[in-house]
Amino acid sequence: MSFEEEWANARAAATTETSMRLNAVDDGSGNRGLGRGLKVTSSVLNDRAEKAEIVREDFLKADNAALTEHLKLAPA
Repeated sequence: MSFEEEWANARAAATTETSMRLNAVDDGSGNRGLGRGLKVTSSVLNDRAEKAEIVREDFLKADNAALTEHLKLAPA
């Protein structure tokens, strides 16, 4: 089997499996989520945005610290 054939089969299988999973989500009560919509309020979005900003700031601090240490080790 060529790479192209194997890749096409893998993509087809992944697409089928994903759509089947999404169409068959069970919340544990036997209800598969049919007929219910996702309700997201602005306060939920604002809360998530604030948390994302905290993570971004922490990542930048860690990145800056790592870069500073790396530059100390680099030959002059």
